[in-house]
Amino acid sequence: MVPGVYQVRGLDIANMTLIEGNSGVIVVDTLTSIEGARAAMELYFQHRGKRPVAAVIFTHTHTDHWGGARGVLDDDMLASGRVRSSRRIVHGTCGFGKTSSPVPMLRRAQYQFGPFLAKGPRGQVDCGLGKSMAAGSVALLRPTDLIIATGDKRTIDGVEFEFQMAPNSEAPAEMHFFIPRYKLLNLAENCTHNFHNLLPFRGADVRDALAWSKYLGEALQMWGGKADAMCGQHHWPVWGVDRIDTMIRQQRDLYKFAHDQTIRLMNHGLTATEIAETIRLPASLDGACTRAVTTATSGIT
Repeated sequence: MVPGVYQVRGLDIANMTLIEGNSGVIVVDTLTSIEGARAAMELYFQHRGKRPVAAVIFTHTHTDHWGGARGVLDDDMLASGRVRSSRRIVHGTCGFGKTSSPVPMLRRAQYQFGPFLAKGPRGQVDCGLGKSMAAGSVALLRPTDLIIATGDKRTIDGVEFEFQMAPNSEAPAEMHFFIPRYKLLNLAENCTHNFHNLLPFRGADVRDALAWSKYLGEALQMWGGKADAMCGQHHWPVWGVDRIDTMIRQQRDLYKFAHDQTIRLMNHGLTATEIAETIRLPASLDGACTRAVTTATSGIT
């Protein structure tokens, strides 16, 4: 992505982002499964050499972003108690512990994604963001350091992080961050290359499109014109200040438009089905998520 920051994509529906510090590597999100996380780390070590894990960051509370943590932090590290030390090895957003319970989330995901259906022309349920979630062992490792407020900063292994809170957007507890050293912006799952679903079929709460748009607007105010590269924890990165700012602006306007027009049509007495059939995106947003000339690849970049 940029020298010193890499992503593993294609091993799972989510990405693993690896940020090199002064003495080790900071892992952002650990995929769905322990086995997948171990495979991702081995791929990284193969290309960048073996180095210790200095910290883990969870961007938000969905299982595909934290389920593989024990595949990143080895058994010796966990047994030694280092994970609870002053090094603050595991960082997460405020509210993480209250909204990341794996059992109900897993059951809801099973309803939404149909993993028990036989695979075939009529049996594979697409995940929207990608084709399928990875299988394997899942274990929750609670953060030892919580990011509380927008503007919070942490220096982790010599690398400074600036954080922005984005609760009740794509996830109940979610956060973004900017790294001045690498001029890298990470917007977690709030600025992907599609129109994210606002009503998950799995029975989760309806997502707040208005709050979502406000967080993207705030991110643009905080870091617009500063990032040379932007990544999320799904899909592929974007490079160049103009393209980054344009994508954030279009995504902000997309969620704001969906919210405002839904409310407008509700006030005119239309039902949910009628609203869905009536709303049309303006030309400035229609297809904006797919117009960027980029290439999605599996592997590490």
